[in-house]
Amino acid sequence: MSEAKSSSTAQLVNRISRNTGTGVTKKVANEMLRVVITAMIEETIENQRCQISGFGVLSVNTRPARIGRNPKTGEPMDIAETRTMSLRPANAVKELLNG
Repeated sequence: MSEAKSSSTAQLVNRISRNTGTGVTKKVANEMLRVVITAMIEETIENQRCQISGFGVLSVNTRPARIGRNPKTGEPMDIAETRTMSLRPANAVKELLNG
């Protein structure tokens, strides 16, 4: 298995700047990326779901409160309810990933 690579914000900004073909500066591309990501997060939080055609569905999931154990002492402890965000990729993305 090959080593996993990760893209940074700077790499995404460079790609946006290069691929727009309209002379978008890196500063403008960075602002565009920030606005899009912020909008996606806000939409997901407000509506519990954000569907983006060709990309996937972002959704808010709630993990119920539960009783866990302190790994050091073994004592029971309350773990509060938490909300997380997940991405279910679109079929087109799955096909690209799996060849």
